[in-house]
Formats: sequence, structure tokens, C-alpha cells
Amino acid sequence: MLDYNGNKMWTMPVNEDHIDEIVPGRFESGPHKGTKFFACVAGKEGFLISDFNGKLLKKDGIGHAQRVSLANYLPNRPGYEIVVVNFWGHQGIIYFYDSEGNQLWEMENELNGNLLTPVNWTGDGQDFILLNADVERGGMIDGNGIQVVKFPDDGHPTMCAEAVNLCGDTRDEIVTWDYDSMYIYTQDDAPKDDVYAPFKYPDYNASNYRGEYSYREKWW
Repeated sequence: MLDYNGNKMWTMPVNEDHIDEIVPGRFESGPHKGTKFFACVAGKEGFLISDFNGKLLKKDGIGHAQRVSLANYLPNRPGYEIVVVNFWGHQGIIYFYDSEGNQLWEMENELNGNLLTPVNWTGDGQDFILLNADVERGGMIDGNGIQVVKFPDDGHPTMCAEAVNLCGDTRDEIVTWDYDSMYIYTQDDAPKDDVYAPFKYPDYNASNYRGEYSYREKWW
């Protein structure tokens, strides 16, 4: 952590590898309720949660942790759930945690490049998890690991995928593309008014290495 002058304030205890993605969050339940935290994926160090002073609160040595997102994946549970995926040496294993960092389930997707992007697809307050653009092993899953939105077998490109709000309401569209073509998918109804509008990072902050979030309210 650096202050506004670029001076080091503290260093997280990551010795073997580097941190790929960081998401700020706040505990909404449990013994740390109200505490702000960083959820981090740190390569061979695994999945880490620290407070804003660098104190390590949770660590799960799941292998080479690569991507992380926080969102309202299970609306019947408090707070925001956390999903993480592995890469080097453990490709395609997805881990799902409750809002306090306790693991609920894991699954092997068999494909690399799982995005774990929170998707506001239905507009009812529940986020889905975008994996990739593959017809069989891609699409979106819910917080129980069940595939709830499947891509059609229509010849769409599968190299890249992204969730972007394009069509006029606050729900997300899915864009898939490669070097030759681009497909855009949206819901099969017209744009709606008064649908769920979560807070996400702005589009200009998007990059290949980004921790993602979808929050009901601004707590920062």
C-alpha cells in the first residue's frame, strides 16, 4: 500500500509469487462485520483476504490463483460471495466462497480463460458468473455452480468474451469476438425500466488483469 505521495505504508506477506488481481470489499456479516478488506489472488500463494492495514485475515492455498470477483451471486445469503479460478498447473478449477471467505464448493471447468465476470442478466438483483464463450462448458453459472445461461451453437467466436451494458437498460449484454467477427447477445425481451442497477468498476478501468465487483450500494 502506498500513500498519496507514493510512499510505502505496508506490504502484504506474499513471498513466493505476485498478486494478479485485487478487489476491495467490506464484510457484511460475521466476526469482521463492517471491516473493509482486499480480496486477492496471488499465484502460488493462493487466495488471500487482508484488511486495509495489510493484516492477513484469510488464506486458502488452492494453487496458482489467477482471477477473482465479488458479487451478489447468492441473494439469500448475506453480503457478497467470492469466486476464484486457478491457472498455471491447476487450470480451470473454480472455487466459490461465502462473503466471509469460507469455501462453499469447487468445480473443474476443463477450459482455460474463465472470466468470472459478474453479469447483471435478469435485472432482479442476482448476478450470474460469466465463464467463457464455449457452447458446452461456457455461458453463465449461478452461485450454486449450475449453468443458467448457455450460448447457442450458432458459430459465434469463442476466443474472447465480455459483459458490457449496451442496450439501454442496466442489464448487461455479452460480447464474443475473435480476429474475424463479433457477436452480441442480449435478453429476449425489450429494455426494461426500474431494473437492478449494481455498482461496477467503470469501463475505462477494464484490463486483462482486473478484479471485478458488482455491489448493490457504494460503501466506499
